Amino acid sequence: MKQIKFTLALITLILISSCEKDNPSDNYENLDYFYENGNSLKVDVAYEPGAEPYVNNGFGSNNNFQFSLNNLSNLFAGRTNPIAVVTDMQLGEMTVLPAQNKSSFTQGEILELANNYQTTQSSENQAVVFVIYLDGYFNLNGQEQTNVLGISLGSFTVAIFKPVISAISGGLGGNPKYQVEQATVVHEVGHAVGLVDNGVTLHTDHLDEAHGKHCDNTNCVMYWANEGASGASSLFGGASVSQLVFGQECLNDISHY
Repeated sequence: MKQIKFTLALITLILISSCEKDNPSDNYENLDYFYENGNSLKVDVAYEPGAEPYVNNGFGSNNNFQFSLNNLSNLFAGRTNPIAVVTDMQLGEMTVLPAQNKSSFTQGEILELANNYQTTQSSENQAVVFVIYLDGYFNLNGQEQTNVLGISLGSFTVAIFKPVISAISGGLGGNPKYQVEQATVVHEVGHAVGLVDNGVTLHTDHLDEAHGKHCDNTNCVMYWANEGASGASSLFGGASVSQLVFGQECLNDISHY
């Protein structure tokens, strides 16, 4: 796959990277328990006013979150004990957070929001991934990361930074904002459930050691460049809601764990 790099703000040549340092508190114990006992995964979505997910403006007449549902369902389908996936689909099903009136969020602040507003907790047989859409950027060591699309934190928490997605323009198949957003959800939930070598052991050697916790298959959604706008645009330009984007290597990791 051709790799294209650019900065959203300047439309120049810097790749949007979101996962180099985004799993500082991996919870391997919960992952092991989930894979031993779980039979379902629930994706709960919350958003700040002004950071609403794109829901019905892409993938033809389909709800955009059908893309995430299809791909996450396929990820777990090959297991001896398959794991069913359910996700919030419409804005009315999602949790509306109070406006935070912040330009950026630290890891601790994101986890605090999850602690305060996650309404469904993981149980004996169901794990819950809490996906929060924020109207601000990721704050890393006091610096706003204006190129970070999303991060996956411990305890099955994912944050999506809407201003970064909203700044995207152009791309294959027209405006790719909704494609990039769904690719980011799938990518970050992939990290949350243990990919790549992030709690789920490798079935074969496909870890991209240079970029950490990513797949070396360029056509896999867990490839490092596909978490950025240019990579996602290349992968999902003209995509249908039924397109499956996890590489076989990642599917094998989950099915054999």
